[in-house]
Amino acid sequence: MKVFSVWAVAALLVAAAGSAAAKPDETPSVVVTGRAEVRASPDKATLNVAAEVKTETVADGEAQVQRQVKALLQRLAALKIPDDRIDSAQVSIRPENRWNEEARRNEPDGYRVRRDIRIELTDLSLLGPVLKAVTASGITEISPPQLGLQDPGAEDRKALTLAAQDARLQAEALASALGLKLGAVMSVQASGSSHSPPPMPMMRMVAADAEASNSQQGILTGELTVTQQATVRFQLQP
Repeated sequence: MKVFSVWAVAALLVAAAGSAAAKPDETPSVVVTGRAEVRASPDKATLNVAAEVKTETVADGEAQVQRQVKALLQRLAALKIPDDRIDSAQVSIRPENRWNEEARRNEPDGYRVRRDIRIELTDLSLLGPVLKAVTASGITEISPPQLGLQDPGAEDRKALTLAAQDARLQAEALASALGLKLGAVMSVQASGSSHSPPPMPMMRMVAADAEASNSQQGILTGELTVTQQATVRFQLQP
């Protein structure tokens, strides 16, 4: 994990000095918003692929798709991908038409049979071998892997802790510049986190066996950026 620089946007709210019976909203205070970014390597990938063919009959299309899917499932089993990480239940069959210019009408033109497959990986070293298994099975429709974190909350908490620390540092700097001391925390508000995914993995399929590593196949997964911010109101003391 790499921690990048943090920054804060501060707004100073200082009330005029009052009597001993000053109202709460007249208490001298400072409000700061601390922000932090944490970089983390993804440890989860979701791969969506599809076996799709166009044939004259539905039966022929189903048979071709079934052969491709069966071959892929066998290869995934050889890579020890658990069955509960694979979803291959989505099937669609769509009639195709073509335009007959002479007759000026659409005419039947076979069927398009498709089966979508979703593969979840928690071991990213298998990403390259799985991609090879997909193409070796005759499946060519492959979406870029979606990368993420198995426990995003852990990185959220790290970033939030850093944001709170940054808020205190900024408040202390403002108080010191005004010749005051930082008092107790009066309120805290944490804003929602954001997860910026890394660029789509660079994929360069090369002639290699199914055991080729990610680096051998030119696959780089990059890093995720997790951002958090905390707005804190501190009391100011003479």
